Amino acid sequence: MILGKISGVSWMIFASVLPLCASVQSSSAQDPNAIIQSQSMHFDVDGPGKATMRVAREILILGPAGRHHGVIPVYYDDLRKLKKFSGTLTNDDGKVVGKLNRDNTEDRSAVSAASFYDDSRVRIGTLVSDDYPYVVSYEYELLYDGVSHWPTWYPQETEAAVLNSEFVVTVPDDMDVRYWNRNTDLEPQITQNRRRVEYRWSTAMRGVFTAEPWGPPLEEQLPAVVTAPGLFEVDGYRGNMTTWAGLSFWYSELIEGRAEVPQQLAADVQYLVRDASSNEEKARLVYKFVQDRTRYVSVQLGIGSWQPYDVIYVDKNGFGDCKALVNYTQALLGVAGVEAYPALIRNGLRLSEMSPDFPCNPFNHVILYLPNDGDPLWLEATSQTIAFGRIGASNEDRWALVAFPDGGKLVRTPTSQAEDNFLSRNANVALDAAGNATVVVDARFGGSQQDYVTGNILQLDDAGRMDWLRDYLPLPSLDLVDVDLSDVQAGQEVVGFKMGVFVSGYARRSGRRFFFVPSMLDRVESTPPPIEGERTQPVRFSYRFLDTDSTTFLLPDGYKVEALPEPIEYETEFGRYVERSTLRDDGSLLHTRILEIRETEVPAENYEEVRILYSLAATGNRNQVVLVKSG
Repeated sequence: MILGKISGVSWMIFASVLPLCASVQSSSAQDPNAIIQSQSMHFDVDGPGKATMRVAREILILGPAGRHHGVIPVYYDDLRKLKKFSGTLTNDDGKVVGKLNRDNTEDRSAVSAASFYDDSRVRIGTLVSDDYPYVVSYEYELLYDGVSHWPTWYPQETEAAVLNSEFVVTVPDDMDVRYWNRNTDLEPQITQNRRRVEYRWSTAMRGVFTAEPWGPPLEEQLPAVVTAPGLFEVDGYRGNMTTWAGLSFWYSELIEGRAEVPQQLAADVQYLVRDASSNEEKARLVYKFVQDRTRYVSVQLGIGSWQPYDVIYVDKNGFGDCKALVNYTQALLGVAGVEAYPALIRNGLRLSEMSPDFPCNPFNHVILYLPNDGDPLWLEATSQTIAFGRIGASNEDRWALVAFPDGGKLVRTPTSQAEDNFLSRNANVALDAAGNATVVVDARFGGSQQDYVTGNILQLDDAGRMDWLRDYLPLPSLDLVDVDLSDVQAGQEVVGFKMGVFVSGYARRSGRRFFFVPSMLDRVESTPPPIEGERTQPVRFSYRFLDTDSTTFLLPDGYKVEALPEPIEYETEFGRYVERSTLRDDGSLLHTRILEIRETEVPAENYEEVRILYSLAATGNRNQVVLVKSG
């Protein structure tokens, strides 16, 4: 294999990259699966609503682990037209042996079948070979007809070293380029040519970036240059993004005139709230009314990805997307005399924090904000199962842009506490002389853990529910004997279910003894790895929670306890883990387990405490009770 033949990559350059790839936290970082020989992203802005994106990459694929770099997805929609897409594969001898064509390019919808209308599409080109190394080169061009956000440049990657990378933004000389350096001090070279201004960022010889485990989302750890427009325009609607208020005014213009409530619908709402004694009671009634009459269906076409359908459309069809359902609910609350405003938010469990000091458009969702006389309420209008006043873990503890009439303002969404997101399970287990276990479980869920249960059970058919329940307990050879899901209802603060199961051979026999793991109801599947060196990133949890398990074992006749696991109790400021097995006077065995996380973010210097806590919790997967036959 002669690397020097491939696009001018010499052994000297290749060898110089490898030391940069070394990392104290990941062996994969020491052996990059690919080297990005060159990459460029050019964003040419012609006006507030017109732009062209040109992307070009040349990647040296070193082995099978880097093969996926030759699968190239390009996303487009009605506001971003895919103009050009080409690519080649060059072998070790410098010969072009493959090109993108109809046979190795696929075009399909970029969204799930759950969406009703959506113009998001992806074209996927595939350039791969079994003869390593080889080079994949490709480029594409997107034409923007409507611009609500500008691109973000990542000069470093997690699996590939980077030899050269550049990011260029050009604008008319009467437009500003706004940017935010995240985890980098790279500054652009700015030049002016006639009536155009060019901002050029460049970097070279970047090793593989290794994300710190159990930290913030990858995009929050990576070095990045985030750009955003000042003036922008989508489908004739022009806005100013230099302030959050400006972005809010733009959104308010989009929804103007779409909240007219039909006379009969208004009369129904007024009758519904006729006896309500407070705005919160009115809001509860209206929210339940909306949940019962509508369902979520995505409608994302052109400006429709931002502009909602009106109240009449939702009422007639009984469905809408987040924007439409928020607009519908807000209008009905207005009829009931309850003040409410849409709030743009970035929804998701593992998304990076936005900067309140850099107005931009990272939002992908809309919820409702109710001032409620100084005791604010938040409503998730798209869910038919979530309880009133809950917005779910994917909307908690983050900035939302509330579109007040006098201009939008960032408001932090509320954060639930550990005791709100609780899981409480009680189980009775009868072990027989063959080691089989007959188990009855009574489980209760609150908060985000309740959302998880209802979100699964209420959306599945009977067969799907049984499959989900079989997967719920980490037990082999599980047979469902009896199931009661009557207490899993939409809109409840707390839900629960009961299930009876039979587990064949749960206790393992060895001569006169039985061995079994008393931590039956839950297992810790992953633990933070040890790291060398100084950690820089905090530990990030999706939400606070409190798990409590209590399991009573009835021992088989003729057996007694010979050995119990040592009790565990470990507590820090951010959480605790407790596990103990106790022999009762009646001969039964009680096993209790508590895992509590009190903070969503733990400082980097406390990483070792997180690792110890979860490592101790994982010992419950292995600790065993030993029974011995009497006499």
